Amino acid sequence: MSIRAWTAVAVLTVVAPAHADESACPHFGDVSALVQCALHHSPDLVAVRQHLESVRARRGSVGVLLPANPTVEVQAAARRTQAGDDDLDRGIQIAQTFEVGGQRGLRLAALDAEEASAAAQVAAVQRRLVAEVALAAAQVWSARQNHAFSVEQRSAAEALVAVARAREQQGLGSGLDADLSIAAALAARRDERAATQALREAENQLALAVGSDVRLSEDAGAPEVVDVAETEHALETRAVNERAEVAKARGDAAVARKQVAVLERERVPDITAAAGIRHEELSNIIGGSLTIPLPLFRRNQGEIAEQQVHVAQADSAVRLQELQVRLQVRAAYASWLQAKSALVDVPPRLAERLAADSSALTNAYQTGSLPLTTVLASLRETYAARRTVAALHVDAAAAALGLAEAAALPIPLGSKGSQP
Repeated sequence: MSIRAWTAVAVLTVVAPAHADESACPHFGDVSALVQCALHHSPDLVAVRQHLESVRARRGSVGVLLPANPTVEVQAAARRTQAGDDDLDRGIQIAQTFEVGGQRGLRLAALDAEEASAAAQVAAVQRRLVAEVALAAAQVWSARQNHAFSVEQRSAAEALVAVARAREQQGLGSGLDADLSIAAALAARRDERAATQALREAENQLALAVGSDVRLSEDAGAPEVVDVAETEHALETRAVNERAEVAKARGDAAVARKQVAVLERERVPDITAAAGIRHEELSNIIGGSLTIPLPLFRRNQGEIAEQQVHVAQADSAVRLQELQVRLQVRAAYASWLQAKSALVDVPPRLAERLAADSSALTNAYQTGSLPLTTVLASLRETYAARRTVAALHVDAAAAALGLAEAAALPIPLGSKGSQP
């Protein structure tokens, strides 16, 4: 079977507002519609988006040019002069503190790194949701295939029962054939029940992944397998550069370094300038002042040393996270290659030929061409082969989704309109 690329769907989908109507999630939908619904309902996505907004809000606060609000001081005091006259001393002064060490730029740089990390987490949660929904939809398709095979197998077994009984009544067959056919039909009914339960569980898992009571459209075709053209090394590089875990670790390290720089700059004292006018002893006085603290004893020595320890820890975390991501990509790439190779080895139209073989086996017993034991054994093998072909397709689709998620590739969605 040839491997064709899925229709690419953008991962960074705009999430509907919280007050949007519930009709945003249809009861039945294709994978794209279910993904939109999942992005609408996911509490994890809401949480990371709110965190991103809070970082942006804090950046707006830090971006104010002046580090503090101005202060206004109003004074008033009653005075009686030596001559016995009453007077009111009064005054007003306004003061403003200015940073002269450039701390504002460093704090903004630290928040820029934190904002980039938060944005990467939003993209990662979106990518994870898309992968989870797509994989759950693939499992539903697989469960539907297995259920259809079970129904067909049960129908074939019941047809054999009718033929075996008719042949026994006509003296053309033995009672053993009738008993074996009945046992095979009972086993097929048992398998159908298990397949029905598995289908319900797969549909429940899909609804949980979406976060709403939805179902995959009945006409949804088999998930196609994305063919990744990039090399393993290129995928590792991409993952290290774009995975949210690495971005967060690097962001934490960058923030820690900026905090060291801020603490070092804070040793440069702030300057407070003040100006005012006052009335005192029957005179009006206009003046100003400049206040500069002397950094003689308190120079952030302990805070700087502690923050440098955090920098070393953050650097170690970055190296470990990069290694973990590379190992994940290698494992996902190997799994994808094996799944793709197994699917490529499936001969063209094998599923159709196996379906025809199932019907031919039933007819062979009806015409007396094959004994019942041979037909029953061959039917078991035929239906097992049909399930294997369907499972190989789902395995390849799941491996492609796993590789896309591990390598931070855009998650592809889509389905072909026919069975594999």
